[in-house]
Amino acid sequence: MMNKRVTRHILAGFCLCIASFSAASADFDKLKNMCMACHGDSGVNPYQSIPDLRGQSLVYLRNQMFAFKSSERKDITMSKVAQLVSDDDINKLTKFFSEQ
Repeated sequence: MMNKRVTRHILAGFCLCIASFSAASADFDKLKNMCMACHGDSGVNPYQSIPDLRGQSLVYLRNQMFAFKSSERKDITMSKVAQLVSDDDINKLTKFFSEQ
């Protein structure tokens, strides 16, 4: 399990990353890289507190992202991310990670 300092550094870096673009003008590679920063290049990461995306179904991933976007599901990081990406981006990103 990560300590609080490491978690804060990851979140701070992540927030800088998402602040560096607007959802309207972001291209898929930037969004994908943002996701990979925490979830890993292939959807697998070394942190127990961050879910692996590889092996998850497309429907499950989409449902979770839309739940974050609607505030039905809450997470300090993912709730912010989901608000920044378009529905089309969610569809593209979840398709990519479900195919890993």
